[in-house]
Amino acid sequence: WAKALEAPILSVDYDLAPEHPFPVAVCQAFFAYCWALTHASSLGSTARSVICVGDSAGGNLAATVAIKALQMGIKPPAGVVMLYPALYLHLTPSPSRILAMMDPLLPLGNLQLCMDAYANRFASLYGRFSAMLHLDPSAKISDDPEEDAKIRRWLAVLSPLIAPDEFLRDFPSCAIMASELDPLLDDSIMFIRRMRKLGRVKDVKLRVAPCLPHGWLNMYFVGDKGSLSSSKEAISWMKQLLSNGLAGHQHDSEEERRQQEGSPPVPPPPPPPPQDPPAEGEVWVPTEDLPTPNKQPGGLTGEERRKEEWRREGDSISHFH
Repeated sequence: WAKALEAPILSVDYDLAPEHPFPVAVCQAFFAYCWALTHASSLGSTARSVICVGDSAGGNLAATVAIKALQMGIKPPAGVVMLYPALYLHLTPSPSRILAMMDPLLPLGNLQLCMDAYANRFASLYGRFSAMLHLDPSAKISDDPEEDAKIRRWLAVLSPLIAPDEFLRDFPSCAIMASELDPLLDDSIMFIRRMRKLGRVKDVKLRVAPCLPHGWLNMYFVGDKGSLSSSKEAISWMKQLLSNGLAGHQHDSEEERRQQEGSPPVPPPPPPPPQDPPAEGEVWVPTEDLPTPNKQPGGLTGEERRKEEWRREGDSISHFH
C-alpha cells in the first residue's frame, strides 16, 4: 500500500483485549494520530493530508479516532477508509449476523466473545443504552445533561454507528468496503444509511465485496482474485481521499495568506467531486488529558512487555539446550 500510495504508512500496534479492554485501544490509536500530526517530519511526511484506514476492529478504531478528534477539537483526518469494520459492539440480532451464525471464520459465538472481551465492564454498565440509541439516536439517556453527554461521548467511540448526529455530520469523507459473507455486513449498511439521512450523500461510499468473508484482506497474500480486486479498489479510494485532503489544505493556506496581506478572500474551489471532504481546520493538539501510549496504571508498556517475553523465551531456550 505504501508503494501504491507513494505515502508513508503509520501502523499502530495497539494492545489487545481481553488483557486491555476498551478504551485502551482507542486511547492508544488516538495518541498515535496526535503524535503523527505533530511529528510528521519524523515519518517523512508533511501531514498536509492524513487519512485513517483499518479493517475489522481496526476499522472501528479508524472511525473512533476521527470521532475523538472531533470531540477534542483536533484536526480530523481528511478521510476514513474501513474494510469490513465493526461499527456496533452490541450483540443484537440482524440479518447478516443470523445468517452467519455457523460461519466457519467468524461464527456468532466467537463474535460475541470478541465483543464481550473488548467492551468488558463498560458494556455491562452502559450496554442497555446502546440498544436504545440504536433505535433512536436522539433518545434521552439521563436526566443529568452532563452525565447524558458523557455517556454519549464514550458510546460514540465504542460503537460509531450510534454516535450523535453532530459528530456524523462533521465526520470526514468515508468509504466502506464490506463483505457479502460477513456477520458485520449490516453494521456498514446502517452506518452509511445514517450518514445519508444526515445529508452526507456525495462524500460517503459503500461497496459490498461479493462472495468474500470477514477478513478477506488476509487472502490478498495468497493471490485470491476477489481479494486482489477489492484491495485495488480500496487503494484507489485512499488515493482519492489523500488527493482531496491536499486540495483542501492548499485552499486553506491560500486563504490564510490573503487574510494576512489584506487581500480579498480567495474564491471557493469549484464544486467538488463526490468524494471531496470538507475543508480541514488548524492543527491543535492538547497537552492535557491525552492518554499515555501503550501504558496501563502500574503495568508495563507494550515494548517492555515484549522484551520481557523475549527474555523469558531466551531463558527457557537456553535452559533447554
